[in-house]
Amino acid sequence: MVPGRDAATVADVEPGEVRPVAAMLARAFDDDPVMGYLLGSAHLRGARLRSFFGALLGRLVLPSGVATAAGGGASAALWSPPDASGALGAFSRPGQPNTVRPGELWSLLRVALPFGHRMVTTARDFSQVGKHHPTYPHWYLMVLGTEPARQGQGLGSAALGPVLRRCDEEGLPAYLESSKERNVPFYARHGFEVTATLALGEEGPTMWCMERAPRAG
Repeated sequence: MVPGRDAATVADVEPGEVRPVAAMLARAFDDDPVMGYLLGSAHLRGARLRSFFGALLGRLVLPSGVATAAGGGASAALWSPPDASGALGAFSRPGQPNTVRPGELWSLLRVALPFGHRMVTTARDFSQVGKHHPTYPHWYLMVLGTEPARQGQGLGSAALGPVLRRCDEEGLPAYLESSKERNVPFYARHGFEVTATLALGEEGPTMWCMERAPRAG
């Protein structure tokens, strides 16, 4: 739990909460097939996941995107907005036109460093995934994770709520890739529909691309 944050609160992640939220996401994604494929060694995975989520949240999402937490930091959703540009746009929408400012290159490198010797392969895989992104304006759910011991308590739904309501208000779709088939029904309950399935590499895990149309009223 993030110190000082009411467990019932759903709010934006603050800069001082990056480390505990990143640690929570690392635990949530420890058994994730895609992260296992990209990061390799189970022995080093925890530290690599903490480094990855810390850099992603602190250096890309908080400056240019949206991060909401529920349950005192027991669940968090990281979003890339429709107008994402710079380093966040390059990471969240690979393969699409984007200009990264020189000062942002170090931030991108910090996000990529945990992938180590697989950095080239990872970049290729992310580019493959990026080809399935909608080319029209949309909110992209980059990450949704919940503390393993707190899953099934509605915290993931709570963390999603603010941006899904914003999608409806703005009349914009939301998009994501699920790395676990068992999560597909969860997203379906929130209005997401599977638009494609894809595999990373020749023997990599499967991902489910899902899109949610805005709801009227």
